Amino acid sequence: MNASGQAAARLAAAREAETPKGNKGRQALFNAGLDVTVSAPNHVFIHGRGVTAELGGSVHVGGTTNGPVPKGAFSLFQGKMAVLGKTLTFTKGNLSFNGDLAPELDFAAEIQASDITAQVGISGPAGRAGLRLPLAARVAAG
Repeated sequence: MNASGQAAARLAAAREAETPKGNKGRQALFNAGLDVTVSAPNHVFIHGRGVTAELGGSVHVGGTTNGPVPKGAFSLFQGKMAVLGKTLTFTKGNLSFNGDLAPELDFAAEIQASDITAQVGISGPAGRAGLRLPLAARVAAG
């Protein structure tokens, strides 16, 4: 059937409405330059997946909306991590942005049990961070 006039326009609009939406293959309509600094010297809280931590720092976002370039870091003030029913205390922590939207992690935590202190580390890109077990273990002199 060959539609013409208003019928053809309605059929075309219906076909377009059925087509999945998305940006794939399309140029962005807007590409603005970025020059934004987020400064949070303290009270940046992270909660989730057993982690409770407070960090502080700043990050500058340059580049464009199509290609943001974040640079900066947040450092740990305090924090704890619950794993397998045990609570580890963070002893160091840095979350740094070096031009990629996924930050680099460098954290260490420890737990004390009886006369031993065990340390673990978490480092690498946020999406692929690795766990180092044990980072170190110290036995108290007795």
